[in-house]
Amino acid sequence: MGKMEIWFVVSLTDKYVDLLLECGVRRFLFNFYYIRHNKIEDVVRIFKKIIDSGGQIFLDSGGLQLLNECKGKTPYNLEYYEKYFAEYVEFLLEVYQYLTWFAELDIDAIKTVGYAKVKEWRTILKNNNLDDKCVWVWHQSFDNDKFDEWMQTCRERKFLAIGFAETEDQQRATTDEAIEKEIELVKIVHIIGRKVHLLGVGNYDVLSQVKPDSIDTRNWMTDRGQYFIFEDGELFRTDLPLDAKAGDEEYDKRSAMAFLEYEKYVQSSVFEEKSEDEEKLAKQMVKEIEIGQKELDRRRKIGIGQKNNKNAEKYPPELKKAIAEGKRLSNLSEIENTPAEYIKYRRERMENILDVIDKLLFTSPSLHKSLKVFEIKLRFEEKLAKLRMQEEEAKKKDLLKKLSRLFE
Repeated sequence: MGKMEIWFVVSLTDKYVDLLLECGVRRFLFNFYYIRHNKIEDVVRIFKKIIDSGGQIFLDSGGLQLLNECKGKTPYNLEYYEKYFAEYVEFLLEVYQYLTWFAELDIDAIKTVGYAKVKEWRTILKNNNLDDKCVWVWHQSFDNDKFDEWMQTCRERKFLAIGFAETEDQQRATTDEAIEKEIELVKIVHIIGRKVHLLGVGNYDVLSQVKPDSIDTRNWMTDRGQYFIFEDGELFRTDLPLDAKAGDEEYDKRSAMAFLEYEKYVQSSVFEEKSEDEEKLAKQMVKEIEIGQKELDRRRKIGIGQKNNKNAEKYPPELKKAIAEGKRLSNLSEIENTPAEYIKYRRERMENILDVIDKLLFTSPSLHKSLKVFEIKLRFEEKLAKLRMQEEEAKKKDLLKKLSRLFE
């Protein structure tokens, strides 16, 4: 996991872009919702200025703004959002070369759209060769039916984002329960070796728990009559002096510099090793799994290598020898020509272990706090995939042997 970075949300104006470049900012986030009516030549000119200065550009799709349009009223029909998406694709094709990342149109929470339509839009982006820089945004609750999908999403994408919008009326969930979900999701991303962006959060207390790779913020701007200062490891919001107006360039610079100092600070302090509590929970998880493994091993001894095992005679000499010597199952997998029946046994054993893990995860929510839990689950899933492949190969070999006997 890398150091946390801040993307500065900015309007498409030379004034603000030049100000941030002068302060040393090199990560810019623009929102398509607000810049879609600008002339494309103006957009390209400013984007090119940023790139030529060594900067990077993240383009937000405007999903949150579309959700806000629905707040407290009936959403538009699907045609409205289809048209918006078509405009977004056209815009992306014009500026793609300047982008580092762009967010998908993550409005699955809108009833007239839904998650199936968002998936369909992902395919359209891919068909237009716009997939490599696309950041998928996760808004689904972390529950049983979404867990596997999130795991698969993490494997498919290099960079993901987690948003707070879960319903049309709740754009940003900041309860303890919601933060716990963010923590769980981020840990899985990091286990699989990917990076994650946390949308719309700049609170240090949240970041120290969730530990994302990047965030975005518009709070550096003084358009709301306040600015930020950085002191003793914390960001403080304070009112502008009476002689300063909202949008004051001097205080915009001060605020931007405060966020840059904050970025350096969290890069050195937020990303710490797992706490003792997490280690304790991980050990509890491992212990439960080991108990399950011991029980499966006990059952194995009853069958394999015993007189009542009907398949024992089919085992090749080296396998029988290994069983007699009491070698571990992991070593037995190295023996060539292991029959399909034995591989099937190992595959079923691994599935049983994963069942134990899933049962523990979804009956003990506290275990989600442990990074070790997901490392274990991922490791066993990889082993299970290999065993399934080996089982198929063994079945083919057995079938070929049977066919060859027919022609002897």
